Order: sequence, then structure tokens, then C-alpha cells
Amino acid sequence: MKTKLFLCIFIFTLFMFSKAEEISDLIQKGDGLFIKRDNPSNLSNSYKIYKSALLKESKNAEILWRLTRWCAWVANNSLKKNLINEGIEYAKKAISINPLCYQAHYWLGILYGLKADQNNPLISLFLVNSIKKEMNEVIKLKPDYDSGGAYIVLGRTYFKMPKIIGGSSEKAKEYLEKATKYKPVNPISLLFLADLYISKGEKEKPKYFLPRLLKNFFRILCS
Repeated sequence: MKTKLFLCIFIFTLFMFSKAEEISDLIQKGDGLFIKRDNPSNLSNSYKIYKSALLKESKNAEILWRLTRWCAWVANNSLKKNLINEGIEYAKKAISINPLCYQAHYWLGILYGLKADQNNPLISLFLVNSIKKEMNEVIKLKPDYDSGGAYIVLGRTYFKMPKIIGGSSEKAKEYLEKATKYKPVNPISLLFLADLYISKGEKEKPKYFLPRLLKNFFRILCS
């Protein structure tokens, strides 16, 4: 009896290990294609691979946050509302499985932002707190994720929000400047900072960092 029990446990362990290894391989393959997402075929195939991995293990936060990221990236470039909602569902599932999954929190916040941009002002106002909640969670768990991306999102959110509901150019500046500490020549944070300074009438300040941005931009083009 003990021998049979041991054999069953051994076979089950072997099966689970083989399954985990297969899922890991699929995730790596999907990541490899997503990195080269400028090619539409790679982008499409990365989604298919992530989905096939999810079919093998539906409660895997590592797969779910990657699908969230995929939906956020494609929705941002195509403005497909159905992808925003799909991504939000993936993120919520990932967080329910692993509340410490900072990637899911981050891309969920991005998706809320995209959803806010597509809806009327009233609905957008209700989403602001959700955006701030997710980004603050990322800062708590992994502040340097996506080159301080959570700080950029919060900075831009405070900049665009009306003052009557909590908008603040000072808070926007604080968050955007924090983002530059993680990546000093991040084009997004620097452009948002330039926009902020110009809106405040401080037109001289962008002159100090925009040359660095342009230099880095041309370096990337020529590499």
C-alpha cells in the first residue's frame, strides 16, 4: 500500500513539475515575441501564446499580468474599448491570486487611465481614485517598475485633474521629478515636465533638460 501511495505521489509530482516547466517555456516564448512587438505578427502571436499558457493554468498571476500588459499596450495604440475591459478583468484576477503582483497593479492603473480618456468627464472622475490607488500600490511594492512609471502616471493625473477635485501642479511636479531619478532621460517624464513648466509660465526650465532628451533620442535612432 505504501509503495503504491509513494508511486502515485511521485507520478503526480513529476506531472506538476513537467506542467510548470511547460508553462514557464510558454511565458518565455511569449515574452520574447512581445519584446519585438513592433512586428504585428509577433504581437499577435505573443497574445496567442499567453492565452495557451492560461488554458493550462487559469490561476497563474504571472500569465494574467502579462495579458493585462498586452491589452493595455494594444488598447493604447488602437483605442479598442473591449481590450480595456478584457485587460481589467485579467488584472483583477491576477491581484486576487497574488495581491503583491505589482505588475498587475501597474497595468490595471494604466487601463483605468485609458478607460477614463474614453468616457465622459463624470465617469472619468470616478476612475481617478482607482488610478491613484493602483499606482500608489506599485510605489509601495516596486517604485522603480517601468522606470518609475507609477510616478509618471500620478504626475500626469494630478496635472490634468481640475483643481476643484484635487488637481495640483505642485504634486504633478513632485511625482514627475521623482520619475526622472529612476531614468533621467525618460522621454515621457521629461516631456510631461516640459508641458508642466510651460503651463506655469516657467519657459526657461525645459531648456535645461530637453537637450539631454534630444541627444538620447538621436542616439536611440542611430543605434
